[in-house]
Amino acid sequence: MDLTLSETKKRGEMELQHFSHHHPLLFIQHQSVTDEAAQCFGCEELIDGPSYGCNDCKYYLHKRCAELELTPHLNHPFHPQHLLTLFPKSPYEGRWGCDFCRRPPSSGFVYHCDPCQFDLHINCALLQSSIAPNFPTSLHQHPLFFIQDHNDEVNRDCSGCMKPVSGPIYYCLDKRCFILHKQCAELPLEINHPYDRRKHPLTLLPKPPTHLHNCSCYLCKIQWKGFIYSCSFCKIELTLDDFFSPQTITNASHEHPWMLLSRQMSFICDFCGTTGDRTPYLCATCNLLVHKNCISLPQNIMITRHHHVISHSYSLTQLDELCRICYEEVDTR
Repeated sequence: MDLTLSETKKRGEMELQHFSHHHPLLFIQHQSVTDEAAQCFGCEELIDGPSYGCNDCKYYLHKRCAELELTPHLNHPFHPQHLLTLFPKSPYEGRWGCDFCRRPPSSGFVYHCDPCQFDLHINCALLQSSIAPNFPTSLHQHPLFFIQDHNDEVNRDCSGCMKPVSGPIYYCLDKRCFILHKQCAELPLEINHPYDRRKHPLTLLPKPPTHLHNCSCYLCKIQWKGFIYSCSFCKIELTLDDFFSPQTITNASHEHPWMLLSRQMSFICDFCGTTGDRTPYLCATCNLLVHKNCISLPQNIMITRHHHVISHSYSLTQLDELCRICYEEVDTR
């Protein structure tokens, strides 16, 4: 739908006749409507900066949203079956959500396919995307879209490393629960790892093999659902966190560097006191073995139940005592 911008200096103001509203919208350099934050009726974000508005109807659009060159019908790669039609607000009576970002119901601009009930927020509809060629079907059977910049429209965890997505992503529209960081999507399908002294390759799998329901291995303890590198012959399974672990970590809470021991081994973490079964980090100077995640524990903390600073200690000389929060015994070693 074409926008007609009238720059007739009527009352010294610039007017915009926009398809989404029946009154002309006046240009507002600085938004200050009733001293309350106004919401853009296009993208539903708060107005910040220049905008267009109809004060009588309390209808406002960001300048950038008002001046978008929006086509009334869109042939979109996310839904190639049919054209999407532009609506100034949701065509539904009840709840709906964007089929890309899966965010909650919206009242802003929407591209809609009526036969399929397929919908895209305006920001999602304008994302630049392309089909990812040659993505291995062993990891996912549906085509993936590569999106260089998703403008923070996607607030989900990566299906590979199980960490929040950021930067370039790969996304599956057929099965909308599958999304990958670019780094995770481009991992090698096989690696050789120091665990495997017989040099068997480890194969990248989209999820861990099924374990017994009472299994107490590391993957079952943390309920890992993401990619793993596996050798079924040697019974070795590595998460992507294991794969990406740096050889050395330095942290302000400890004066010496931590060195990664790339092997499967049972150990008791000298920080948290619980067991581990793989990839500990070693401080050779202090003779300490710790979990990777425990390295970042702060040296000092404050809690609401105590008025002094509580400091971390590797061990205590007194006899075992009860924890003052859970009242279970503390191993002071």
